[in-house]
Amino acid sequence: MGERISSEAGFVSRKPSKKASIWATLGLAGALAGTAPAPAEAGQDFNWGQFAQGAVNGYVDARRRQEDEQRCLRVQIDSANELLINARDDFRYDTERANEDADSALESLSRRTDLTPAARDIERRRIETNRTRSLSSVQSRFATARRIADERVQSCRPRQW
Repeated sequence: MGERISSEAGFVSRKPSKKASIWATLGLAGALAGTAPAPAEAGQDFNWGQFAQGAVNGYVDARRRQEDEQRCLRVQIDSANELLINARDDFRYDTERANEDADSALESLSRRTDLTPAARDIERRRIETNRTRSLSSVQSRFATARRIADERVQSCRPRQW
């Protein structure tokens, strides 16, 4: 492959060929990826073949991880978008329904003649409280859908320790 380099007392005795330098660069990439072999012990010749193999393996593993992440993102982004579209539609429908139900109950309350003003006020507040509770529930479900969609996309990213 290139010249073999002896590393005695921590210094290099001969300069490697250009091809060996390229493999050394790839070997460094492999070492950073954690796949390159450990450095040779003092007094032993450095094994460029083993170092290059570590570099190639590191590159292949990194490329495979990147392709897996891209494939995962394509699937999860589509899934997250579908979830959000459905959640948005549910949000609109449920909001409309909560407001219609409350408006209908208030209209019905206004036609009732058997209630005192105090009882009418209590009933009106109950209806408005139910409307607020329903709208809050709708917002909470939409926020949960958004969080789930975000988690789906984030699940494709490798965890950073």
